[in-house]
Amino acid sequence: MFPDVEVVDGSLEFIMIVAFIITSMGFKQLSGFVNYAGLFQRICISIGWTWMTLFSLHLIKKRID
Repeated sequence: MFPDVEVVDGSLEFIMIVAFIITSMGFKQLSGFVNYAGLFQRICISIGWTWMTLFSLHLIKKRID
């Protein structure tokens, strides 16, 4: 029903790293990134919360099995 844990984990890691780099560039006032730094910061936070939720569900499922 759900995709493989490693695939989801790797995808979230990659997206979070890219969003974090863009956020850092925006907060360093690099032109072209300044206007989007807050958006990418929120994307990083959302991915972090999503990862923690999926990881918790994985541990609960593993414990039940």
